[in-house]
Amino acid sequence: MSTLHGIKALADGVRAQFLANSSPVIVPPVGWDQRNQQQNYSAVPGGGRVIFMPGQYDGSAGAPKPIDGGEFSRDLKFQSLNPRENVGWDSWVTCSVWAVDPTRMMQEEDQILATLDLVESTLQAINMATHTSADGSIQTVGQANIKFNGKTTWVLPPSTVTTFGREFVFSFVQRCRWLNAAYGIAYPQPEVSRTPAL
Repeated sequence: MSTLHGIKALADGVRAQFLANSSPVIVPPVGWDQRNQQQNYSAVPGGGRVIFMPGQYDGSAGAPKPIDGGEFSRDLKFQSLNPRENVGWDSWVTCSVWAVDPTRMMQEEDQILATLDLVESTLQAINMATHTSADGSIQTVGQANIKFNGKTTWVLPPSTVTTFGREFVFSFVQRCRWLNAAYGIAYPQPEVSRTPAL
């Protein structure tokens, strides 16, 4: 894989932010299947799971089904400093935040508050997320590249038992650019011709 796509860079950047703050939050690989994995509650308060999935969340029943992936455009064309810029993509990304307060397992309010605390930390990590390029330069993948205009959803547990915390899902747009292939460019150089001395 030669290209690091925006959603992967964002997940890596958020994971790095949590690690830098010694947070026990898990950020698994990007994908829909990760949300279906059984998650045991963390023994450490502040633990939880943050998953990034491509597309805009649709909680209605029925599968498989299409979900909105965003829009291609050339509105960004020639607005960046990269001459290879080809197509702009306003890409929908869904984030699932699951958290639990293991110290008060049967108190629903505490499970909700633990989830909201992790949502706030996740939003801060998204804003601060960066990616280090192959040349060593640090690039921002959050901040101005993110547009929060999607709906938020509480996912209710299947029963009244509150043992396994709560899940909060929200969607946002990540502005990405796809580039043209790189080609070698030859630059003509002046040549100096000297007449040899006799």
